[in-house]
Amino acid sequence: MKDTNNKTTKLLEKSIKNLRENLNSLSMDKFVGTTIETLMNIERNEYIAEINDPTKDKGNGYYGRAMSSFSKNSLAVNVPRTRTGLFSPVTLELLKINREKVDEIA
Repeated sequence: MKDTNNKTTKLLEKSIKNLRENLNSLSMDKFVGTTIETLMNIERNEYIAEINDPTKDKGNGYYGRAMSSFSKNSLAVNVPRTRTGLFSPVTLELLKINREKVDEIA
């Protein structure tokens, strides 16, 4: 588990460094989209590491999803998937729950 945490930390550090280097060219929507995609990739990597058997499940690319964003445009994100389809990012559920709460208030 410690090895997984170390890999996760390194991936997050690399992503943050990349975001900092490109901050001037990023819009807020792009920043949010990149952050969400990074979190979901970390989740998938942890899911696959937990299984620890490539014959049971492994990464299988991404599928696109449109989400509402800070601007009037929708935000396109790439959601990671696995071959079995059993992986579902918690990040998406949290965003959905928070969106529903915002809609209730409005």
